[in-house]
Parts: sequence; structure tokens; C-alpha cells
Amino acid sequence: MRVRSAWLGLTVWCAVIPLGAAAQGVDRALAEQMEANRAGAAAQTRVDALDDETQALLREYRAVVREADALRAYNAELERLIAAQEAETAQVAREIEEAGTLEREVLPLLRRMVSTLGRFVEADAPFLPGERRARVGELEALLDRADVTVAEKFRRVLEAYEIEQHYGHTLEGYVGELEIDGDTRSVDFLRVGRVALFYRTTDGESAGAWDGERFVPLDRRTAAEIRDGLRIARRQAAPGLLLLPIRAPGAAP
Repeated sequence: MRVRSAWLGLTVWCAVIPLGAAAQGVDRALAEQMEANRAGAAAQTRVDALDDETQALLREYRAVVREADALRAYNAELERLIAAQEAETAQVAREIEEAGTLEREVLPLLRRMVSTLGRFVEADAPFLPGERRARVGELEALLDRADVTVAEKFRRVLEAYEIEQHYGHTLEGYVGELEIDGDTRSVDFLRVGRVALFYRTTDGESAGAWDGERFVPLDRRTAAEIRDGLRIARRQAAPGLLLLPIRAPGAAP
């Protein structure tokens, strides 16, 4: 019985030894697996970090590319703007260079125009003589002013010609003075375009018409027509037919 027990104890002891070795192997395997997992996790972390860094670098690269494209477009726009400014500068330089020539050519022309206008006023029927002569005098003074541009001088001369042209197709009544029988009297003038100029005294006692050289008297009937014409010119009456004597063009006074 004792021998049998010892064998049994030996058998049990031998069985225990392999189980302990297996447990140690499992522990090592688990430890190695955990270490591998930790290494893998660390590697994944590094991979994720590298991926994030790569994405960040990609975004930065794309931003730089967009900025570079924007800068190229901006530079191209600046180049076009600079080219346009250079062309404009060249044009201004040419205009400045030509301005002296233009002024030398235009000013003599303007002086001739003003001189012609003055002669025309003196030769024309004597309506609004003070106003028209003053306008010519102002133009003569204007042409001598250095602080007024040639363009403004040209505009003013043309404006004076337009005013004179306007007289040719308007009916006008105005008050002025006229020497009658040696006395200076206040009269109403009636201008019918440029074809006729009449006067009528304020008391209606006398009337006359310009015959190209002087005022000649008219009868009372014509004086009444002049009165009606004055009312029409001053918009005090509706337009109507006027029976007024008109000297034929080219007729002797």
C-alpha cells in the first residue's frame, strides 16, 4: 500500500509540472500580444499623426496654390492697368504738346470771329445796341485773358453767335430811348426777326420804322398795329395777324 501511494504522488507531481510550463507560455504569449498591440497602437498613432500632418500640408499647399493664382490674376490686372495708365499718360502728353499749336491756331480765328460780329452789330438794325455792343466788348476782353481756357473762349464766342442767330426768328418788344425831332424820348421798340424794327412812343402819338439807314415816321393806323405787335411780343395777347410795312430785301431805303 505504501508503494502504491508513492507512485500516485509521483504521478501527480509529474502532471503539475507541464501545467505550470504551459501557463508560463500563455503568459508570455499574452505579454507578447499585448506588446504587439501596444506597438501596433503606437504605430497607428504615428500613422494617424502622419496622415493629419499630410492633410494639413495638403490644405496648406492648396491654399498657397490658390493664393498664387490670385496673385497672378492680380498681377495681370495691374499690368493691364499700368499699360492703360501709360497709354493715357502718353495721350495727355500728346494733348499738352498739341495744346500750344491748337491755341496758336484757334485764337486768331476767335479774334476774327469777334471782329466780324462787331462789324455785323454796327451794320445791323439798331435794336438792343447797348446790350449787343457790350457783348462784343466782353468777348474782346475775354480773348486777352490768360486765366481762361481756349475752350471756354470758343464756347463764349459761339454762344454770342447763337444769340445773334436767335434774333432772326423771334418777335420782341422792349423799352429804349430814341432821338425824335431833336429830343431823346422813351419809346417801345418792336423787333420782327431781323426783317423789321419799329418804334412807338408811349403816348401813341408817333411811330416809325427802320428803313436801313434811319427811322422814318409811320401813320397812326400802323402805330396801332405796332401796339398790337408789342402786346403779342410781351405775351399780353394771343398771336394774330399784323399789318406792318416790311421793306423788301435789297430795296433802297
